[in-house]
Amino acid sequence: MLPMHGLIEAAPRAGRVLAITLALALATVAALPVASSPQNARTYVSVAIGARAQGQPVPSAYMGLSFELSSLGEVARLSERGNLVTLLRSLGRGVLRFGGVSADTQIAWSDAMTPRPAWAVGTIGPADLRRLATLASRSGWKVLLTIGLAHFEPASAAREARAARAILGPRLAGIELGNEPNAYGAHKLRALPWTFSQYAAQASSYLRAIGADGAAPPPLAGPDVSGSPAYLSWGRGEAARLDPAILTGHHYPLGCHEAIPPSVARLLSPDIRRAERISMLRYLSTTARSRIPFRLDETGSVSCGGRPGISNTFGSALWASDYVARTMAAGMTGINFHGNLRNCLGYSPVCATSAQDLAEGRL
Repeated sequence: MLPMHGLIEAAPRAGRVLAITLALALATVAALPVASSPQNARTYVSVAIGARAQGQPVPSAYMGLSFELSSLGEVARLSERGNLVTLLRSLGRGVLRFGGVSADTQIAWSDAMTPRPAWAVGTIGPADLRRLATLASRSGWKVLLTIGLAHFEPASAAREARAARAILGPRLAGIELGNEPNAYGAHKLRALPWTFSQYAAQASSYLRAIGADGAAPPPLAGPDVSGSPAYLSWGRGEAARLDPAILTGHHYPLGCHEAIPPSVARLLSPDIRRAERISMLRYLSTTARSRIPFRLDETGSVSCGGRPGISNTFGSALWASDYVARTMAAGMTGINFHGNLRNCLGYSPVCATSAQDLAEGRL
C-alpha cells in the first residue's frame, strides 16, 4: 500500500479530496486496536467508502497565502529566483493576497503621475506589478490586491487599480478597498462614529474613479473585516450596496493581547473549535442569502505576527490542517494564511531562515 502522502500525490488533482479521505480512513483503521491472536496470525479488516454521499465540492484555487502589501516587491522578485514558484505549484492553483495594515498606513501607489505622498514610508509601482504578474503566470496563482483607503485618495486608487487590471489581466482575482476598514475608528484612521454607510460612500467614490475611463473595474472583494461579529452588518451591507464578486474577512483563533495568554493547548482546544464554528457560520450567513462566495483572506494561529513556541510548532500545523478541512466543509471558497518571509518564528507558512536564504530565494 502506498504511504499516505504517496496515495494523495498519486491521485489526480480532481480526486485528491477522495484520496485524502481514503488515506485518513486507512490511517484510522491502522490505529485501531485488534484482539490478541496467535503469533503470525493475520487479522483482516474491511473498509467500505460510500461514493453516493457527496460532501462540499472544493472550489478551484482554494489554498492561498497572504502578505503585507509592504512585502509585495520582495515576494514578486522571487519570480526570477529561488523555490517559491515550485512551492506554489506544489499546492495547485491558489491566490496570493497582499494587504494587511501596511496597505493603509505605510505603502502608497506611485507612478509617473503619482508622486509618493508624505505619509508613506514606501511605495509600489508598475515595475512591482510586472514582476508579480510573472510570479502569477509561472506559478498558476492569482492575485488579490488591497488598495489603501485610510488616506482617501480616489485618483491615486484609480491609477493603481487600472495598472493592476492592465498588467495582471486575468491573473487579478480582485481588489479590496482598505484593510479591516471596520476598525478604522478604533485605530484613529477615522473619526467616530464610523459605520459601514460611511465606508460604502467612500468605497463607491473609489469605484467611480476607477471606472471613469469607461472600462470595467477589476472584481471587487470585501469588506475585509477584522472579525466575524463586525461582518454581520458589514458583510450584508457590502453584498447589498457594493456588488462584490467575493466577500472577505479575517479570523485569528488566538489574540496577542488576550488576558489569557496564547498556548498550543488553547489553540487545539474544544473551546477554540466552537469559536471557529461560530465565526464560520457568521461569515457564511451572508453567502447563503446573497449567493456571493466568501473567502477567508487572512488567518493565522496568533494575531500580531504569531507567537514563537506556538505558531512555529507542529501544534500549529495540526491546527491549520484541521482548519482548512473544516472551512472547506463549511462551504467557504478559499483560505489565505498570513505570513512574513522574514519571520520563521511567527505564523508564516513559508519563510527564509536567513538573510542570505531570502536574497537567494531559498524558502
